[in-house]
Amino acid sequence: MSKRIGITALVFTSLLLAPTAAHAAVADGLSLELYDVTAGIGTAGKNSTVVLVNTGDEPVTFPSLTLTADVGDLRGKAVLSGGPRCGAEGPTLTCDFPALTVRAHGYEPLDNLIVRPIEGARAGDTGAVTVTVGELTGTFDVALADLVGLAAEPEVGTSGAPGSTATFAPGVTNTGDKPVQGVVFNAGAGSLNVEFEHRFSNCLYAPGEFYCTIDDVLEPGKTYVPSEGVPLKILPSAPAPMRTTSGSQYQTATDAVKWVEEFKVRNPEYIAGTGGPLRLVEKPATARLAGGAQTDPEWSDDYTTVNVDVTGENLPDEAAVGASARGRVGKVVDVRVGLRNRGPARIDTARMDVLVSYPSVEVAIPSGATVVSYDDQLCRPSNGAYHCQFGDLEAGQKSTALFQLSIDTAGTSTGSVTVTTADYWGVPGPDRNRDNNTATITVTGRP
Repeated sequence: MSKRIGITALVFTSLLLAPTAAHAAVADGLSLELYDVTAGIGTAGKNSTVVLVNTGDEPVTFPSLTLTADVGDLRGKAVLSGGPRCGAEGPTLTCDFPALTVRAHGYEPLDNLIVRPIEGARAGDTGAVTVTVGELTGTFDVALADLVGLAAEPEVGTSGAPGSTATFAPGVTNTGDKPVQGVVFNAGAGSLNVEFEHRFSNCLYAPGEFYCTIDDVLEPGKTYVPSEGVPLKILPSAPAPMRTTSGSQYQTATDAVKWVEEFKVRNPEYIAGTGGPLRLVEKPATARLAGGAQTDPEWSDDYTTVNVDVTGENLPDEAAVGASARGRVGKVVDVRVGLRNRGPARIDTARMDVLVSYPSVEVAIPSGATVVSYDDQLCRPSNGAYHCQFGDLEAGQKSTALFQLSIDTAGTSTGSVTVTTADYWGVPGPDRNRDNNTATITVTGRP
């Protein structure tokens, strides 16, 4: 996790991305960003990036810049190092930088501070490193942990028809030489066409994602799988056939602390599952032990790709929506035209298994009317007509664009609305009934 310290009335308070200057004035809009880290005992250390951020409207230039960092409560347990501009003296690191400019609404990385555990470190030790750059001061949290290894099964597959429940159960292997004292397992739906069932009591659920705290011990060299499949509901409106891709991840309890905090921030109304707990099983089952902090430095193999094949045939029905208007010649009238999805499948513009097909229509204006204005966020002129493009459409949902037409002549004239949904190569999008792809626009003028 990162922290940001911004400037307000010369008070500087710390998530991702420090000024001192010989003669530079403090400028509103500058902030310092730092990363929290978990450093593995016995490793070369872990980086925390220090970045200057300028949210102001003017660039800020510094003739020179000095950064200092102190390990604080971690003295005798960890040391700091940095790049070639940095030097350490006891618990304090000092880095001197030449002149630099932070552009308006931009950022400037200063250096990576490396936190390395030393002989006195113990798993579970924590502290805060204080970073000062001129009048900017902030801290980032450090946790020291035993080094362990987790590797998740790279890919699993499941399938089901719209309205059914599929399951998946990705495995995880302890690739290190120490027991892993419990894990946090999380997954994301990756699509609006599926959702997780709220089954397990040791899991917290939010729309499109969940995580489980699992305290089973993973012994070195052994592979474990969930005690039962994770249920994934395929919505009745899911297009079929299609493939949607979800994902899951295993983390040590220590590595997952910040992830869990962020989950709860972005999902304040999370709920717990209503069934029994989800466990990890291996034959024979392993015992549960108490243990200290642990970290897995190779996070790239902690993820599993979950491919969900939605079977059968379930298509949307894109129906053109026309309009009619009447009035005296010279009057300006409103018409709304577009399309309706009559279902049963939703129209999904975020599918990854096919080329994107955005719902769209071509609007031909009646000859007896002139366009005064149109919705230029949805529509554009195209070959004497108008092309209007929309987004996702649930079954039963309608999307329209507003046209204002001036009635030019007496009598009735007609135009049309034609569904033109297609991918980049012009291949029409899925549609179970193309007989309703055209509708009429009628304008009637009175003298």
